[in-house]
Amino acid sequence: TTILRAPGLMFQENKDGTISNLYNLQLLNKSYDNMPIELKIKDNLGTIKMIGKAINVPAAELAESSFFINIPKNKLVESSVKVEVEVYSQGKLIDKVKTKFLGPVVTQ
Repeated sequence: TTILRAPGLMFQENKDGTISNLYNLQLLNKSYDNMPIELKIKDNLGTIKMIGKAINVPAAELAESSFFINIPKNKLVESSVKVEVEVYSQGKLIDKVKTKFLGPVVTQ
């Protein structure tokens, strides 16, 4: 699993009080079975909103997709926060990927 922030894009401030970042996803299925994929943020720090259809990686193939991570602005304590994305298939945790989430500069 590879997760990278979309190059050249800044964070977005949403009307619902969340900050969002766009990410690109690549998944390589090394098994002989199709794998439906679900993404979650560790510790429920925020939510994931997929772009397009649900991810289903065919056996022995590569799948690509994009998604947003949305985090409430009040949960951001720094302008760059480490986020861990958990990758599940059929309810089983199959991978964990760390990435950075950018937000506005926090002033106290």
